[in-house]
Amino acid sequence: MDYDDETALTDYIWDYYGNLMTEFEQQMSWAEHSRRKRAAGHADVADVMLRRHGISDNPAAEAILAQGLDAFRRRVAHRLLQEHRDQIFVNRCPACGRIARAPAAQQCFQCGHDWHRGKT
Repeated sequence: MDYDDETALTDYIWDYYGNLMTEFEQQMSWAEHSRRKRAAGHADVADVMLRRHGISDNPAAEAILAQGLDAFRRRVAHRLLQEHRDQIFVNRCPACGRIARAPAAQQCFQCGHDWHRGKT
């Protein structure tokens, strides 16, 4: 899979900084989980998730889902980076500059560089 910095950054923000999101944005995070469940062949579980988290029959949520959740996720990530820059640490590999898998990661899944203490 090719690396795309915008997609990697969006995923990273959604995975690790959901606490900075509004309640509605957090609901839409459940919509993302639901989408993944549906793609994995678990439509019944996806439907339960949507109902349980108040996404079903929510006109605002349905509008975002109809437009595409990816664009919404990117907008939220950019907003969080602007409004909470001092609270968000984007961990980038010192060798290739790509985003690491987690804020505490010390090895790059893209290039294999390891920056654990004592290693170069």
